[in-house]
Amino acid sequence: MKYTIKQASEKLSIKSHTLRYYETQGVILPIDRDKNGNREYSEQDIVWLDIVKCLKETDMSLVDIKRIVELSDVENRNETLEERKAILLRHKGILEEKILLMKKSILKIDKKIAYYNGQEIDC
Repeated sequence: MKYTIKQASEKLSIKSHTLRYYETQGVILPIDRDKNGNREYSEQDIVWLDIVKCLKETDMSLVDIKRIVELSDVENRNETLEERKAILLRHKGILEEKILLMKKSILKIDKKIAYYNGQEIDC
């Protein structure tokens, strides 16, 4: 199945101009065009964009996302597997650190709320 930019935008909840930006910046591979020059997103493009969206939502830099795409677009992808995995593992570690920090912050906020509710708690 092929998707127009509008359909892809709606399916992924990504603005059309963002999709165009990702393509011009090399964050995604060039999108096929129909005879009129309109973008036609394939199912594979949608899968990639969903991954890009996930990585972007977790604050991965466009530089790292672009690098993963570049490494995935080589003739022998198996040779770049370790480098792609390393980028993702590094990003996962950063996210895990952020989760721990957020959990600690939530505990502090809970203590402050308990204090405001009249409980004697050390903040």
